[in-house]
Amino acid sequence: MAEEFVDARKESGAKKISPIKITIIVLAVIAVGALGFIGYSFAKSKYGWGKSDASPTPTVSAVPSPSPTPSVVMVVDEGVAWIKPPEKLDDLGLFSKKEGFEGMGEYQSTDYYKVATTTEGSEIITAVVNVAVPGVGEDIHRFVKRGGTYYRIAQNSFNENGDMYNWGGFQQEQNYVLKSLLNEKVISQGKTDLTHSFLGGIEAAEGFSSGGKLMSTKWGELKLELGQSVDESDGLAKVGRYYIELNDSTKAYYQPRPSFARDDNTFALDWIKDGSGKNFEMMRVSGCGGAFGAFPVVVTKSALNNKVLAGTKGDSKFYTFENVADDIVKFGYKVYEMDGLGGKDDISTFASNFGINLWVDDLKTDVIYSNVKYLPQVECAKPVVYLYPQKEMPVKVLVGANISQSDPPYGEGWNVVAKPSGQIISAGKVYPYLFWDGLGLGMYPAIKSGAVVESSKVKSTITGQLKEIGLNQKEITDFLEFWMPKMPSSPYVRLTWFTNEELAELAPLKVTPKPDSVIRVFLDFAALDKSVALPPQVLPKYERKGFTVVEWGGLLRSSR
Repeated sequence: MAEEFVDARKESGAKKISPIKITIIVLAVIAVGALGFIGYSFAKSKYGWGKSDASPTPTVSAVPSPSPTPSVVMVVDEGVAWIKPPEKLDDLGLFSKKEGFEGMGEYQSTDYYKVATTTEGSEIITAVVNVAVPGVGEDIHRFVKRGGTYYRIAQNSFNENGDMYNWGGFQQEQNYVLKSLLNEKVISQGKTDLTHSFLGGIEAAEGFSSGGKLMSTKWGELKLELGQSVDESDGLAKVGRYYIELNDSTKAYYQPRPSFARDDNTFALDWIKDGSGKNFEMMRVSGCGGAFGAFPVVVTKSALNNKVLAGTKGDSKFYTFENVADDIVKFGYKVYEMDGLGGKDDISTFASNFGINLWVDDLKTDVIYSNVKYLPQVECAKPVVYLYPQKEMPVKVLVGANISQSDPPYGEGWNVVAKPSGQIISAGKVYPYLFWDGLGLGMYPAIKSGAVVESSKVKSTITGQLKEIGLNQKEITDFLEFWMPKMPSSPYVRLTWFTNEELAELAPLKVTPKPDSVIRVFLDFAALDKSVALPPQVLPKYERKGFTVVEWGGLLRSSR
């Protein structure tokens, strides 16, 4: 919620002052000011007034410091002394693994920290519960310890996954509250709305480097952390996340959105460049998966030298790029081409039609936006799940993804009857497998290895690789039937497989009852004009024993 600053000057009821009185007042002010300056200068030279021993606040190299903002009154919890850094404690045993939750949703551990003391002699404890659910933050529970008893502070505790683990050994506290830990859901800065997306733990986020203060808020300093490079950007852009470090050192993460963005993702700007831009739907670059809560930030400032101002709204600026020789245009065009489809606009048309754009938010962060027309048609496509129990039985299947379509209908998860033959019964209908399309909630894996083969050898290579991994003939035939028509006709094709471990991060799969064997494969491929050197991929060999679950999928290469 934005702070409001009100001009206290009022015109009504003001009395007129004669010119003579005005002159006397002005002279008096000048005299007083001169005496004050002489006194201050003397004190400064003699006593060092006005000097500071504090080191300058570090800043993120990718983000210039914004203009100074009015001072902010912090939310204070009376009688609470915060500990910086928090004191890590041994396992207090307040949370534990629950039977029946393995794989997605499985309890991992709980980190406990003593974060504050109170004038009444109590301790404030923050518990960070880790469960295997990519795409959401950790569960955060706060406690006040009075004597030897732990009281869970209900108003300061947040558990998205609380039904996935056991609780115990504490009482509930409904009335006590730490107001400084109740961060606002939306913070407005100029024409930028920062929307709270999730809470993070106390330890540094893996793969992200934190920067310096961008602005002060009632709940702490807002900062920007930068993670891995955005795919196809060659280091020009990285994923970024805004966060506020709260008093107990947990992090409240925020995503920026222009307040001038309409519900249909067109922008209500004062357009300077060709007004056709007002009709384009703009979205941040995304793909099959991405760091939760992240957005693409330009970190190579030289790439912005030729930006063209396209529109403004207040102090917010929106730019486009028209020079086809610019690295940022080449990056945007590579993203556009990554789905491997034909019939694409050429790069000149792309650049002249708001193909790749830049919004400079009110924190001076450079956020990349694409014209939706030029986003790749990419999603985690046609993963299909086969179920092979040893006897006919009811099975529940959950996928950690935003599912766009499925068969049978996914709803809150698939509840089906599975047979040893592989037949699946749902609502009286028989299916050979469970099918879904959608966006994985975890980070899309980086391409580090694979096979580069001639186009004529793609089918035989895929067949051999799937046999090696452990798929049977029916599963391989189904895979080839769907994916071979979508293979590029380029001279060479790069084939990379993601398997169980990577897919557990990108789109975790939970099957109840727990299967004895799980085989998951996902194909990422790319068209190549010539052969390139790439470290060969060492493929796993999975065994099929007992209740077996098999899933295959890939990155979509067909039109919507």
